[in-house]
Amino acid sequence: MDIGEQQHLATLHAVTTFPTLKIYNQHTTGIPYDGEFKIEKIITWIKRKTGTPSQILSTQNEIDNFLNLPGVRILAKVKEEGKSLKNWLRVASDSQLDRWNVGHTIIQEGNEEVTLYKPFEDPVVFSDTMLKSKILRWVEENSAQICEELNENIFTKCQETSEPLLLFFLNSLDQTDIIDIVCKLAQEFKGKIRTTYSPLTAMAKNLGASGDVFPTILLIQWPKTINIFNEETEQFSLTTAQNFINQALEGTYDSYKRSQPIPETNEEPVKVIVRKSFEQIAKDPTKNVFVEFYAPWCGYCQALEPTWNELGELYKDSDDIIIAKFDSDANVPDPELEITRFPTLILFTKENKKGLLYEGDRNFEAFKEFLQLNTQTTQTPKTDL
Repeated sequence: MDIGEQQHLATLHAVTTFPTLKIYNQHTTGIPYDGEFKIEKIITWIKRKTGTPSQILSTQNEIDNFLNLPGVRILAKVKEEGKSLKNWLRVASDSQLDRWNVGHTIIQEGNEEVTLYKPFEDPVVFSDTMLKSKILRWVEENSAQICEELNENIFTKCQETSEPLLLFFLNSLDQTDIIDIVCKLAQEFKGKIRTTYSPLTAMAKNLGASGDVFPTILLIQWPKTINIFNEETEQFSLTTAQNFINQALEGTYDSYKRSQPIPETNEEPVKVIVRKSFEQIAKDPTKNVFVEFYAPWCGYCQALEPTWNELGELYKDSDDIIIAKFDSDANVPDPELEITRFPTLILFTKENKKGLLYEGDRNFEAFKEFLQLNTQTTQTPKTDL
């Protein structure tokens, strides 16, 4: 449905984001889908919402096929008489189980139980009273996988709880040999980190990796620390990955920093800073360094360029003021700077190497006044203007 042409329907059906998927039937005004937008996930959800919420498994072959399905599987053994089957179907209908494969088999004797199967892990068994509240609480406590594909829920939950998040980025989910290594590491570091893998290679670059070498590993320690496997000095293996994780958790790993090469010459009025030269230039205690953090595609950055070049020309012969620029696409800024928009202008004075954010007008006179107020320099810049 094109809401753009019928906007009143968006309000009527509480649609606030796009795309929004809902199922309607004679009993409900719309069940929203809140899972991943992957075809197999959507199909599983549709089947559960339009048919029986729990797949009935009558033969051993059906059970075996069910247990061979990917991802999390939840299998109940219940007796038909009494309330157990009814309670189980109420559990299976709950949205908490929408992401997983759910099934049940009828038993005539023996103990009723629910078993949770997770990839690369031993099954977990629930054998308490078959009550909905107890089973859902048990599922919530035991459903987290030590090794699974990254999704938005995992990323958000780790961020909220400050649980370290290990990300393996692969060229394809068909690289099962790499995924096997990932899951071995998940077992080894269980309880210390959350381990995930993903084919979203563009995300690896957005987080600071080169985007050229895979698999690549990142360990996020909230709120700001991102350690990246150093592709320039190491080859990926189980051993190097283990060393990376241990050293990153200890805070001793020499993380990869995406950077252009240091320029062989840097004689232009506006100096070029790359990630590898940032400490040397911006953190020089004898210099006041005014840096434009820009992106080549940014229209505001392109509009600022003539003025920034003019400012560089004004101070090109200064002994203690440097006007510089930093390509934030080709180089990764220091995470502590929190560069969230372009252009971002920061002055690193001799006294304040954490940086002073410029938030004034973007014109030549305003920049000049800002420098004069904050650099405490007595030198008048040389100019031919």
